[in-house]
Amino acid sequence: MSEAGQKSSSSRELRRGSGRDFISALAIAAIAVLALIGAAGFDSPERWTTAPGLLPIVVGCLLLAMSLVLALSAWRGGAVRELSAWLRGLSQRGSIGIEARRTFVVALAISVYVVLVGLVNFEWRLPTPLFEFAFSSYELVSMAVVTCLFGMFWTGGWLRSVLIAVVGTEFIAWVFRYGFAIPMPAAF
Repeated sequence: MSEAGQKSSSSRELRRGSGRDFISALAIAAIAVLALIGAAGFDSPERWTTAPGLLPIVVGCLLLAMSLVLALSAWRGGAVRELSAWLRGLSQRGSIGIEARRTFVVALAISVYVVLVGLVNFEWRLPTPLFEFAFSSYELVSMAVVTCLFGMFWTGGWLRSVLIAVVGTEFIAWVFRYGFAIPMPAAF
């Protein structure tokens, strides 16, 4: 295949999915703004590093930044054209397809996650010579849901999904628990 043919083929692949990316960026931005609004209502102690709203503010800002990058990328990739073609096809076909089913599964997983974080409440503490290791229900539920989502939608395999979920969740928990001295949710 010629260089021009390869370039044309890769640009078509970049455009495919840009409409879904743009919708996802809008949804993620909405969630980020809600997290920032919710975090603004938390009481603030003497030091800002121990404020209970710090984690949602940091996560909200990161989500908002990532959603803006995703939206710009989708816009440049032809999101408007793809969305209009999708809407025309939807009215003709009458069914949504695999993307809607995947979206439903992710929304269901997030709903289950929110319910489980509220229902499962424990915190284990293990004193060590250097520090006291803590592990909360928040971390366990986060690891389980992230593992399931990665395992279902990622081709990296279940072992890598578990590894990424454990390392990622523990890294975030350690930064906030030990770095900023903010306790992870354990009981409400």
